Order: sequence, then structure tokens, then C-alpha cells
Amino acid sequence: MEFVADREIRNEPGKVRKRLSEKGELVVTARGKPYAIMIHVEPERVGDVLALTSEIRARMAVSNMRERAARKGLDKTAMRDIDREIAFARKERKQKSGR
Repeated sequence: MEFVADREIRNEPGKVRKRLSEKGELVVTARGKPYAIMIHVEPERVGDVLALTSEIRARMAVSNMRERAARKGLDKTAMRDIDREIAFARKERKQKSGR
């Protein structure tokens, strides 16, 4: 894993582009703290990479939700209680929509 400071991207974009194509990915930092990842992409693969990026973000969101649930003790909730909550929410939504 290689790091590149965001000021280096601004000051020497050609060098960074070359490093990126050689390494495949670079972690972008500001004041030494990572905040982004750059990935070298062939033009014809941009759509594929964007789709995978969306999948990664979704997985990270689910992971964060699971961690929060575990911290609150909600990961121990029984399935029947979950089903009851879902049924209640659906019934409430149905009543609001007038169906």
C-alpha cells in the first residue's frame, strides 16, 4: 500500500499518474491521514469499477449497521420480534397511504 499526499497530486499530477498506473492504487492523505483511495482504471472498465465501488459502499454500510446494533444489544433480538416490528411498520405505512 502506497500513500500520496494530496498536495503532491496538485503539484505533480504527472508523477502521481505514473505511480498510480505502476502501483494500481494509491491511498490519498491530507496531513498524513488517509481519506481516499485512487485506483488505476482502463477507460473501458470505468463502469465496472463504479459498480464495484457501489457494492463496497453498501457492504460497509451494512457492516456499520451491524456494529451499531451489536453495541446497542439489538443483535440479540429474536426473529419473531423483528417480524412483529416489520408487520407493524407495514401496517402503519398502509394506513398512511390510505390503501
